[in-house]
Amino acid sequence: MSAIKGFSSNTKLKDQKYLTLQPTGAGKVGADMLPKAVYEITAGLIPEAGSTTDTIVLAGNTVVEGNLIRFTAGQYQGQEVTVASVDGDDIELSHKFPNAITAADVFAVHGYLTLTVGPEA
Repeated sequence: MSAIKGFSSNTKLKDQKYLTLQPTGAGKVGADMLPKAVYEITAGLIPEAGSTTDTIVLAGNTVVEGNLIRFTAGQYQGQEVTVASVDGDDIELSHKFPNAITAADVFAVHGYLTLTVGPEA
């Protein structure tokens, strides 16, 4: 049986990515499982001409790397993808779709937040 290796940071060595692990008790280690939720930042966005299978062109966008794109209409309705990078009007996605994204592929931008709890009142 092979061991699962990981570190507390996913940037241990150059561009290699590692599963992040944390101690979970005496002699135990588990994968990080932070409960995340998304919140809507902007909805009803329409991709512009020049969008491709993995890039959305949207002039004047305020999207940032790590945001979530959720398609709300068109061929990719219901699909979600993370923003890999943003360069001006170009939003590069972390996934390459089989067909180019078009103006019919209306989308919303979401941000992530980590769910937290407080002490009992």
